[in-house]
Amino acid sequence: MVYKDISDLKRSFVGTNAIVRNANGQTYPIAFSDNAVQSYAETLESSGDDVIIDALLDSEELILDSGRFQVPEGLFHPEAWGLDHPGVQKLVSRAIQECGVDIRKEMSRSIFLAGGVTMLPGFAERLEEEVNRLTPSGITPKVHASPYRYHAAYLGASEFASSPAFDQQRINLEDWKSIGPNVIRKWKT
Repeated sequence: MVYKDISDLKRSFVGTNAIVRNANGQTYPIAFSDNAVQSYAETLESSGDDVIIDALLDSEELILDSGRFQVPEGLFHPEAWGLDHPGVQKLVSRAIQECGVDIRKEMSRSIFLAGGVTMLPGFAERLEEEVNRLTPSGITPKVHASPYRYHAAYLGASEFASSPAFDQQRINLEDWKSIGPNVIRKWKT
């Protein structure tokens, strides 16, 4: 069976999350622009090149055609998913604009990706292009995509937990019992 969109499946992937996560990384490329989504879809429909995922637990084949380009498009255009929220590029641009004027240029050159969804093929390039469109001329954004970004939060937390600063910042049980919830005020500067 061919599905135009993964939401047409009407099935739960609970229990097959790892399989679906792996399939996402292999089959949901991010188009470089809005026009490219339609172009890819038309090319796929005419060529008949579909992606077949046969690793589902019940041995059912899942065939995805042009819909695989539309799935990640909601990250940049949430209205495609029926949501009234800004896309990721607008959130990044807004975060940069809310920084002080003196550091905006440096912040736009220091966009670091973290997390699993950023592993989608083409995500970094598309985000950089979209943020560039929203950025004033003279400022060129740069998106940095480490190959280890899937586990970046864990790696950062692990690094911090093994640093001497962690011992100074942490709240131990003894302090919590003696001071109570007000112990968190030690972080206030």
